[in-house]
Amino acid sequence: MNALDLKKYISKNDLIPKILESLECHSITPHSKEYRAGRPDGKNPTAISVKKDSLRSSMYSLENEMHGDIFTLIMDLKDKEFVSAIRYVHRILGLKYEIFSNPKEDKKDILEVFKKVKSNNYNIKKQLTVYDESILQNFINKPNIWWIREGIPQDIQEKFKLGYCPNSNRITIPIRYWCGGEDDYIGCKGRTVLKDYELLGVPKYIALINFPKTMNIYGLQENYKEIQRIGKVIVFESEKSVLKMASCGHNNAVAIMGHKLSQEQLNILIGLDVEICFALDKDISEEFVIRECKKFNKTRSLSYTKDKYDILKEKMSPIDRGKKVFDYLYKHRVKV
Repeated sequence: MNALDLKKYISKNDLIPKILESLECHSITPHSKEYRAGRPDGKNPTAISVKKDSLRSSMYSLENEMHGDIFTLIMDLKDKEFVSAIRYVHRILGLKYEIFSNPKEDKKDILEVFKKVKSNNYNIKKQLTVYDESILQNFINKPNIWWIREGIPQDIQEKFKLGYCPNSNRITIPIRYWCGGEDDYIGCKGRTVLKDYELLGVPKYIALINFPKTMNIYGLQENYKEIQRIGKVIVFESEKSVLKMASCGHNNAVAIMGHKLSQEQLNILIGLDVEICFALDKDISEEFVIRECKKFNKTRSLSYTKDKYDILKEKMSPIDRGKKVFDYLYKHRVKV
């Protein structure tokens, strides 16, 4: 099960106490809407709270406090990464952890699965294949000067595993599976480094390793914990905006790799159970953004950035003018 399905399973089957017990929490007590418990190393019997329906979680201590969900609670108490926390829950509950097929043995045609896709109605398992890090072996795994000059420093490029493809002369942007491990990828995009790409008729972005972008959300795996901690997610169009946000210290951004939400992306965002702010490019109309917000059917708190003073140029992302401008646009975002 992925993280969202696992949450539903835990809530439906009242398995919160079992997970808290496995974490060596004490004084586990049910209340009308939540469970309370003490930290493994603490005396306060109500330091931890987990909501029964949403699994929203909080943990308090003299040193700090944590806000998030059941997975971030496990990440903190067991010092695990996101996917390790998911695997941990599967093991504790006696469930089989299964990510989609990983074609490590057959490297003749890694795109074969995508050639068979004919309809968006296919089951997600038939559309999406998760690969290991070996699919990046033909790329140069080093930060590039082009994006350093644009404000994306080396440490951020390394965090998101950016590189370079000499064959296509493109910056490589590996696409991690949002609910997979650190080295679980579904594809890779390439961004041309040519300045006059439009004049030369060269596409700005191409898929170097094809993937169905409607089945994933970029940056969610890397930023899941911070999104849960602050209870907010910023939704951009492009992967580059996520990188720029991280470069500014904002680690709660994701990208839908387009401007229109797919049903799967909608489900993922709803499942996060946090406030959602759309920060789409300047050329996307307000009417379009409002229509996208209506897809949530009032199930989440929603807002969107609006450039009413024309600070941005055409096709600019709200983060393209830097942190100060984005923070202003976000502060004055429109609530839906």
